[in-house]
Amino acid sequence: MTWLSIDEVDTPFYLAYGRTLGTWAAIERELGGLFVRMSGTTQAIGLAIYYSAKSFAGRSDMVAALVDHTRTVPSGKEFIRRAVALANEYSQTRNRLAHDIHIIDAFNAFAPFKPGAELPKARRAIWRPVAGSKMLVEEIEATAVCFGQFVMVLQATVTPAVRGKTLLRAPELGLELLDRLPRDPTQTALDPSGLDVQLREILRY
Repeated sequence: MTWLSIDEVDTPFYLAYGRTLGTWAAIERELGGLFVRMSGTTQAIGLAIYYSAKSFAGRSDMVAALVDHTRTVPSGKEFIRRAVALANEYSQTRNRLAHDIHIIDAFNAFAPFKPGAELPKARRAIWRPVAGSKMLVEEIEATAVCFGQFVMVLQATVTPAVRGKTLLRAPELGLELLDRLPRDPTQTALDPSGLDVQLREILRY
C-alpha cells in the first residue's frame, strides 16, 4: 500500500472543506441582504433581526415570511421563494460538512476491490455512520462551485440598497438560472461560460 503523509491526506480535503463552508457563509450573507431590502429597515437593524435566529432554517423562514408583503412583480416573488427553497436544500449538504465525522478513508472500503490488487492511497472523507454514506473531496469541491454559482445568481439579481432602485433585476432570468442549478450541490455545476453570459444579461437591467 502507498502511504501518504498526514499533510498530503489533509491538504486537498481541508482546502476544499474551507472553501465550501466559506462560500456557504456568502449564501447566508446574500439572503441576509435580501431580508434587509425586503423589510425596509436599516442594514444594522435588519441584519440584527436576521442573525438573531440561531439556525439557518430560522433565517430562511424570516425571508420567506416577507415574500407576500414585498413590492415586486410576481416573477420576483417566485424568484425569492425558489432561492429560499434552494438554499434550504443546499443547507443539508452544509450540515453534513459541519456535523458529520471526518475519517481517513485508507482502504476505500466501499469501492470494488480485487484480491491481490494494490490498495488505493489513503484520503480523507466525511462519514455518516447511520446512512453508511461518505462524501469525498471531489464532491466537496463540486459543492463549493455550486454554492459559488448560487451566490453569483443572488448577487446579479438582487439590486443594491439604493433609493429608487427596484428590488430585483430581471427576476425571470434569475429564475431560469435557479432552475438550472443542481438540487444536489455535489453534482456537476453549470457551465461557467454559459453562466457568465446569462449573468451579464441580468446585469444589463
